[in-house]
Amino acid sequence: KMGNSQIRRNAMAYSATTLASSMMSSTFNYYYVKVFLHHYKISETWFYLAQTSYMIWNAINDPLFGWLQDSSKVSCIRRRHLAILYGAPIFVLSFLLPWFSWGETDSFPWIAGAHLIVSLWLYDAMFTYVLLAQCALFTEISLDADERHIVLRYSQVASIIGSTSVFWCELLSQNLHDVTKFQLCCVVIALLSWVSMTYSGSTVRVAPELTPSEDGVGASSQQLSMMTLIRQLVRNKNFMLFITVNFLQIFHNTFGANFFSMFSNYFLTTDNVGSMTKTLLAGSAFATPQLLVLIASPFLSTVGSYYLILYSFFLKLFLAAIIYLMGPSHVFFLVLFFFLD
Repeated sequence: KMGNSQIRRNAMAYSATTLASSMMSSTFNYYYVKVFLHHYKISETWFYLAQTSYMIWNAINDPLFGWLQDSSKVSCIRRRHLAILYGAPIFVLSFLLPWFSWGETDSFPWIAGAHLIVSLWLYDAMFTYVLLAQCALFTEISLDADERHIVLRYSQVASIIGSTSVFWCELLSQNLHDVTKFQLCCVVIALLSWVSMTYSGSTVRVAPELTPSEDGVGASSQQLSMMTLIRQLVRNKNFMLFITVNFLQIFHNTFGANFFSMFSNYFLTTDNVGSMTKTLLAGSAFATPQLLVLIASPFLSTVGSYYLILYSFFLKLFLAAIIYLMGPSHVFFLVLFFFLD
């Protein structure tokens, strides 16, 4: 068991990657659709093509990178903290890629399409690569449940702080009306994220008994091909039910995050809602869920994850039905719906 100071240093280092990923993912998910549709004027054909290819790539790269990190004998891939350390610069560059135009999109519409495809593929690849390493690192820091709980609390606080990046981008760029200031905000976020992940990858320490073997574990993992592992997972009923529910949840969250800015611009105009209210709503939409996770921890331990997820689905259906019957004219309830959803 680690000393108190050591586990807190580990928790700080681990949560630095959470801070970085939260800042970048919140900003990326909220803005990329709006930037490409409104500023680059991407055609519908290219937009749908990019989203379809992104959906396929997103489904493939998770098991691919997971298998690669578990089976590789290369230390910068196999060692989780090194994967974060060396993956950080590329991850940061992939985050910056969408915010700077590649050229004249009116005369050459394929430029915006290629820009979006490359941006989505590269960002999702690096997001998966770094976050998979971080998730595995969590189990390798300590075997003790209390120590893991400390790491988790630090990580949740970091996630809340990182999620406020959308608020600052909205505020400083005046709801994306000032593109130059928005680009500057993204550069600052990228620099902070790179520093955070570098600190995480170079500082975090793994428990000696949980350190991945360079040959033993890797060699045994390579005895099973990726297709064999996939077949074993597909035959597991509980696993299939879990990923089905997880798919629906992620689909809902991703759709809401990507199109939230467009929904708010369409339904919440400056005539009925002030710009500051829209900025606060955008910022709270990403920070509030992280805060609720922290606050609801005692409730979660009492009720259990299963019933909490079940009740949340019923609440979403109820809210959707109510707002549909009321219509978009009731602005206060529309804002409340966006906030709760």
